[in-house]
Amino acid sequence: MIEDFRNSIASIPNFNRNFSYCVIDEAHCVSEWGHDFRTAYLKLGDNSRKFCFSGHNGENISTLGLTGTASFDVLSDVQREVGLQNDSDIIRPEKLERKELKFKIKNVNAVLNAANNAWNIRTAVYSDSKNVLLNTLRTDLMTEFDSDNFSDFIKANGADSNCGLIFCPHATGTDISVQFIANFLRASFPTVAHLIGEYHGSGDNNDDIQDAFKANRITLLIATKAFGMGIDKPNIRFTVHVTHPISIEGFYQEAGRAGRDRENAVCYILHCNNLRLPNANTAAKDIQGSFLYNSFKGRIFEKSITFEMLDRITFPHTPKRIKLSKKFLRIREGK
Repeated sequence: MIEDFRNSIASIPNFNRNFSYCVIDEAHCVSEWGHDFRTAYLKLGDNSRKFCFSGHNGENISTLGLTGTASFDVLSDVQREVGLQNDSDIIRPEKLERKELKFKIKNVNAVLNAANNAWNIRTAVYSDSKNVLLNTLRTDLMTEFDSDNFSDFIKANGADSNCGLIFCPHATGTDISVQFIANFLRASFPTVAHLIGEYHGSGDNNDDIQDAFKANRITLLIATKAFGMGIDKPNIRFTVHVTHPISIEGFYQEAGRAGRDRENAVCYILHCNNLRLPNANTAAKDIQGSFLYNSFKGRIFEKSITFEMLDRITFPHTPKRIKLSKKFLRIREGK
């Protein structure tokens, strides 16, 4: 934590005030982000016990972590990092079903009209996924809601608007990216083009886009998984994943943004299984693999980073440091 903020928290008892709880919302981020680029999240439990005083001598404040998306592994990691020692500290709902949500998988039968190589296969799958998306919005979705026209369906109507979310794996660069899909749908539905927004992690005006979507000035948002943290919008009637997400937990969270008013909503996944890359993977699995590779680039790479960090550690006694450094060097060279 920033030192000024830490000192401010620690000074609260000086004003005859104390803390009752430390509440961590979206607690799964402690695990999913804490080990990567938000390492301070790993210290939330320790810092709350160290700087937030309960007013009762010897008693720590209670820690409450809230999440709607956590696998058993993530939950165990959060429990360990936050300092929840007992299984009785975990409270789960009896049921996770969302009866108002209808889940549908739309099959993409991609056609390869060029040489059989990875580039052309990806291009064919992405292009046909885009067309299945358009057909889904125009026909299947309209049948689900007994409506005739998609443009009329998503017209802005205040709190009574029918809003939608379309999740894409990339911000730019492919035919199933946020930028491309947004432009494609604007061209396909020109009368409501102004109601279609884009949101991704590198966006310049994400706050404005998010506020416009929450206020129903935008009714169709094309986004990466970067969108949605802390959003509780009641009138999202449908979600579409143009390729399946990287985990079932991720899908449950993203699709679960629909139907928050407990009215019916439809959640689609577009999936192509008939065209395979030369390595026998689907295009969707290839995308997932690229994300995993960017996060974990293999044992050799990760070991080299670890050894580099260890080499920089300053030990109390220089001879010990030199000895350890030589040992690590021999390991790195395979000796």
